Amino acid sequence: MSQPQESDRPWRHHWALSPIRKLWQCFYRVYTAPRRVCARLRRYDLWRLCQASWVKRALSRETCVAEIVVHYHVVEKGLTMPGRRLNFGHAMVTLLARQCLAFQETFGVEGTPQVRHAIAVLRAYAALHDSSARAEAPVFWADFEDLLAHLPEVPPATQPHVTREAFFAAVHADFEAFARSRHTLRHYAGPLPIERVRAAVALACETAPSACNRQHARVRCVSDPALRDRLLALQNGNRGFGHLADKVLVVSADCDDLLSPAERNDAYVNGGIFLMNLCYALHYHQIAHCMLNWSVSPETDRALRALIPIRESEVVLALLTCGEAPECFDVAMSPRRPVAEMYTEV
Repeated sequence: MSQPQESDRPWRHHWALSPIRKLWQCFYRVYTAPRRVCARLRRYDLWRLCQASWVKRALSRETCVAEIVVHYHVVEKGLTMPGRRLNFGHAMVTLLARQCLAFQETFGVEGTPQVRHAIAVLRAYAALHDSSARAEAPVFWADFEDLLAHLPEVPPATQPHVTREAFFAAVHADFEAFARSRHTLRHYAGPLPIERVRAAVALACETAPSACNRQHARVRCVSDPALRDRLLALQNGNRGFGHLADKVLVVSADCDDLLSPAERNDAYVNGGIFLMNLCYALHYHQIAHCMLNWSVSPETDRALRALIPIRESEVVLALLTCGEAPECFDVAMSPRRPVAEMYTEV
């Protein structure tokens, strides 16, 4: 039996010219195709993330160091916190000591300044507590001292104690001195004039580069104390100092400024560039500030959007607590990785 010829199928010609097909093509081009591209890129990004050792539950040296840095930073912040109390963070201190001991047994600590600094922070914690403070928690201190005895003899870390005048002394110096002088501050004193915040944001807006000058970043300043406290309650990295901040800046990036799915990372890249410029601008205007990450669940992100008006097309990047710096305060030392670990010539 012979196959029907094209001329035997007149419906094909009519379908090719029909308004229904044209409508479907328009729908596919405008609605379906971009979503298929987004889905493919999402799968690629997920695959890349799944290559990380922590996802595979086969922890690498790099991941172990990163975990130790996160935990020593929690203890280090406690050592410099305003209104610091003794015997804080027993669970975190014990966890950090055990992680340092496990890292030493697996990889050794030579050539790993981050782990050596973690041990130095633990020794600084021990040096802060006298015999009367240790008597309040004898079980913890017996276990902690036993862990310290198995770690290398590293001098206690010192957290710089500086004056306001010394901290901002380099704001008009050359860029190298200026950049090295900027540090996160968790000490605030008194109200901060809104005019200085506006000036800092304007400076960041006028100087931060962005892809094709699209300027993705948006900033919202929260000054109301009640709203500030509700906002900071959604972020768990400001305990012990967030309530002292006079203002909170919510920094986001607008995805409406993106023109294709391939630019999916540009909101974060360009927003991150803006964030650093904003930190420099705040430092230039002598505003104490601390950047708070916004790595939260969808529920927490929606709770933030219920508090302040943020368009659905915007992604929240970070929060910044701001305030006047007091006359004297402590700064977390937080040493940096050696440049050799971060720079490669290929």
